[in-house]
Amino acid sequence: MKMNELAKLEYVGQRRAFLLEKLGISSLKTLLFYLPFRYEDRRLQKPLSLAADDEKILFKATVVEVKKERLKARNIIKIVLLSLDDHREKLVGIWFWKVLPEYLSVGRKVAVYGTVRKFKGKWTMWQPEIECFEEEIQLQASLHISRIVPIYSTTSGLSQKILRQIIYSQLLKIPIESPDPYPMPADTPLPTLGFALRKIHFPDTLEQIQPCKDRIAYHEFFIEQLRMAYRKKKRAEIKKRRPSRRFSLCPGFLSSLPFNPTSAQKKAMEEIDRDLESASPMNRLLLGDVGSGKTLVAVYAAIKTVERGQNVLFMSPTGALASQHYLTLKKWLSSLAVPLFYIGRDVGQKEEFLPTDNENVFFHEHPSDLSPGSLPGKVFVGTHALLFRSFNPDSLGLVIIDEQHKFGVEQRAALAKKALYPDILTMTATPIPRTLALSLYGDLDFSILDVPPINRGKIITAIRSSESLPKIWEFMKRLLRQGTQAYVVFPTIHESNDPDLPSLEKGYEELKKIFKEFRLGMVHGEMPPLEREVVFESFRKNEIRLLAATSIIEVGIDIPNARIMVVFGAHRFGLAQLHQIRGRVGRGPGVSYCILLADKQSQESRKRLKILELSKDGFEIAKEDMKLRGLGEFFGSQQSGKHTYITADPIAQESLLLKAREQALKILSEDPDLSLNPKLRKYLKEENLDPRDT
Repeated sequence: MKMNELAKLEYVGQRRAFLLEKLGISSLKTLLFYLPFRYEDRRLQKPLSLAADDEKILFKATVVEVKKERLKARNIIKIVLLSLDDHREKLVGIWFWKVLPEYLSVGRKVAVYGTVRKFKGKWTMWQPEIECFEEEIQLQASLHISRIVPIYSTTSGLSQKILRQIIYSQLLKIPIESPDPYPMPADTPLPTLGFALRKIHFPDTLEQIQPCKDRIAYHEFFIEQLRMAYRKKKRAEIKKRRPSRRFSLCPGFLSSLPFNPTSAQKKAMEEIDRDLESASPMNRLLLGDVGSGKTLVAVYAAIKTVERGQNVLFMSPTGALASQHYLTLKKWLSSLAVPLFYIGRDVGQKEEFLPTDNENVFFHEHPSDLSPGSLPGKVFVGTHALLFRSFNPDSLGLVIIDEQHKFGVEQRAALAKKALYPDILTMTATPIPRTLALSLYGDLDFSILDVPPINRGKIITAIRSSESLPKIWEFMKRLLRQGTQAYVVFPTIHESNDPDLPSLEKGYEELKKIFKEFRLGMVHGEMPPLEREVVFESFRKNEIRLLAATSIIEVGIDIPNARIMVVFGAHRFGLAQLHQIRGRVGRGPGVSYCILLADKQSQESRKRLKILELSKDGFEIAKEDMKLRGLGEFFGSQQSGKHTYITADPIAQESLLLKAREQALKILSEDPDLSLNPKLRKYLKEENLDPRDT
């Protein structure tokens, strides 16, 4: 429904349709699911003699006097009301009206709701809700008074009263006991969807609200799970011809590693092996905590693909992360004769570059003694440059997407469509609880890396204020003199007008004065990739002892000798991001330290940082972070286009999500094409369910 169609609804019109659009209401569906953010119980009626100062009450009365006055250069209207109950109690209602509404006159019966206060010895209500009536039954039908009243987020020019009228007029067209569009589980005693929609807007009792919220949450979960399960089923029906293996590279790769993969990594590799032997394209998510070894598993999948002579795309959300992946792959693939390309741009450049002789693009040459016909497939590493239409590599076999949640739905779909149903392997840098992963990525198969690599040391986390810095620096110096290395992390690169926002540029100059006896380095996302890598390489070789950085180090940096980290402005980072940053230490034996500096914290910030101080489990930290900040803020705006819930909360309503998923899978198993459920097919048609979309 377009805005001009929305304008045809009762009480709307073109002007109000424009205002509704500002609230995100663009269709009848979004109107009906535009829910109140709170409710006001406007049923409490009591005599003024029993009312407390600043108490909200309902007062029924007769208008006995109307006055126009001036108060601080503003026009006001005072209406003196006489109680209907005993005809003795008086209340003065005061409104900032310029003109008295025609419906108000002496002798009219009115009901007012608002906060009563004693003002100059008289009971008053400032700007109360007011409704005229003749008979009590008229008040019972009111949407605004003498009932539990919904309160919505609104915008200038669109009052609460008008919005209630618009929504209510459309709810009346839905039969309150209309059957649900799909069968409900027998063990889930929830109201029908029609009843829930009516009563979540206009409940008869406060006790009705939560069951109605649960029913709408179940609807959201069910439809989302149905769509993902249907997409997964359709993708499984796709049959692709896989080329035979031309090389045997994986055994040599695994034997060259200076460590043994964990049991979780081995299990994930076995699952990928089965996927790549299947006639259906792979669509798998690698889910793991910080340092669990997701990159190794992804590289294994890439090698399995190039063994068949097929190409691989390895996509990251930022140039910094993409270049780090390129260098990791270069180290691991150099002995395997796998051609490796980096596609991206250097900081300050306006154009994206494909592999050429340009200095901003890296190309790892294959050994010259191999003829082109004997080469395995190629691996392309990059950022959104890989989405360009001009870049379409032949024989694309695998797409690897790092930090899945930072890509929009359209970006992932465009990348997957670079070939006819390529295998897709996605990774999340942020640990996600399994239940939430089912909610977000229910159309993917999961590989969970829940076993940390051996020889990982303990990390002690402490929250301190900047007043403790002298002691912290002395402690850091003692550790550096023992041969260890350190990180100091800042929330921003450049100085700003905010004096409480520490910057890397200013902090680095101060650190050079404090740590004169040690060599320092600085790294951030605005540095050219080559220059950045020179700093990282010096840090890896222990030539740089203290690295000052931004959050660019949160992924892809593995320095076992780094054992202490100080994070400035820790309260300005997300909890899951801090956990990622903290994961840069504790990668070797022995005890490591992460000191979180936070001044002027809010109560919520203190609570969040305390979680990090007490827990090392990334999945639990992510769960608590989402409880505190909400799903949308946790993932950011790019992902919210696909998974925006109205009332549903996959963390707090885990059991409801699992029931909805179970029911969706059951219905699809009994009716694969939903031919017996035409109403459900309508929900599937609302979205483009191309099975290549991820």
